[in-house]
Amino acid sequence: MSFKTYTVGRSSDADIQVNGQSVSRLHLELTVADGGKYYLIDANSSAGTLIQKSGSWETIKQGFVTENDLLMLGKESIQVRLLLDQIQH
Repeated sequence: MSFKTYTVGRSSDADIQVNGQSVSRLHLELTVADGGKYYLIDANSSAGTLIQKSGSWETIKQGFVTENDLLMLGKESIQVRLLLDQIQH
């Protein structure tokens, strides 16, 4: 099994950049594995990471996500698919 981990945040050093003052410089890590598996780990961000499940927002520290999941990084909502679209292939 192969995988690659990407950093996500507002820093120009992040692999995947998300703008917004409520987004930490290094907000989370997103690991992409073979077979379309995605694993998220919040990097102790100051505003936290939420995931929308069954119409309500839940805190996520780490866990598997799908490309269709909607995340809230601070006050910025973004679909996992849009994060993946920013990865240089």
